[in-house]
Amino acid sequence: MMLRTIQSAEPLPASHIRLVWGDGAQSVVDLAPVLAQGGVFAFLTDPAAFNTVAVGARGRSLVWQDPESDEIDLCADALWRLAHQGEVDAA
Repeated sequence: MMLRTIQSAEPLPASHIRLVWGDGAQSVVDLAPVLAQGGVFAFLTDPAAFNTVAVGARGRSLVWQDPESDEIDLCADALWRLAHQGEVDAA
């Protein structure tokens, strides 16, 4: 199984994020459904907080620092699946 890595992440309006993958491909991922789950993700519904996204260690995740808890992260593999959901479902 190929390990997905993220080179860079750019926050976009309406809870979207542009990812550049380790192989140079780009995707725009809609994180609104994830944020709508609430819980630890409720913090990220604030655009100022959402915009603080960073690429985690070795490009294996996206991370945000929530000052009231700890680090919030989403793994690269889960993000890749979200980005390619239609393609994965069709396979």
